[in-house]
Amino acid sequence: MATTPLFPWRHAPLTVLRPMAKALHDSFGIEVGTMTTIHAYTGTQSLVDGPRGKDLRASRAAAENIIPHTTGAAKAIGLVIPELSGKLKGHAQRVPVKTGSVTELVSILGKK
Repeated sequence: MATTPLFPWRHAPLTVLRPMAKALHDSFGIEVGTMTTIHAYTGTQSLVDGPRGKDLRASRAAAENIIPHTTGAAKAIGLVIPELSGKLKGHAQRVPVKTGSVTELVSILGKK
């Protein structure tokens, strides 16, 4: 019996990236790609500028700055669409809004 990998559907970028990547890959074949997610800042981020370990980006006030952040969505896509494993890179931006996110996928396709 085959098993289906489990991953967190509450993870907004992956929830949005999967149908985009699947549709593009099934229709045209994704050779490589990069994804960007822009996401509201979270409660774990500092609300005032100040020292926060070695990551100077994390030291910025979340409610007043656009902060580069990491995302695992590009790597995790290989768990749900195995043929895309290792083909996507990604990065994130945390922005000063209460809620919401957007995900962009830019790809080089195999077919015209």
